[in-house]
Amino acid sequence: MLEHYEQDSLLRFRATFRNNAGALADPTTITLWHTEPGVAAVNYVYGTDVEVIRESLGIFYLDYVADAVGEHKWRWKGTGAVQIAIKGGFIIDPE
Repeated sequence: MLEHYEQDSLLRFRATFRNNAGALADPTTITLWHTEPGVAAVNYVYGTDVEVIRESLGIFYLDYVADAVGEHKWRWKGTGAVQIAIKGGFIIDPE
C-alpha cells in the first residue's frame, strides 16, 4: 500500500546501500529516477546533480517538494562497488 501525503509536502527520498557482507558502502555510481503523474521520469546522478546528497557512508538522499497530485514512483540504483536497486512510490492528495 502506498503512503499518502498532502500536496506541497517536503519529502525526502533516502537510500541506504550495503555491500554483500551487509556493511554500509558507497556504490560507484548512484542514480535516482523520479516519475510524477503525467510527466516523463527525471533522473539525478550523485556527483553530477547537486540535489543528491551523501549523508554518510552508504546513505544518500534528495529532498523534494511534492506539488503534483497523484501517484509518484521513485527508484534508486547503485552500480559498481555496490549493485542494487531500491524502488517505491507514494500518492499526493489534493489540498
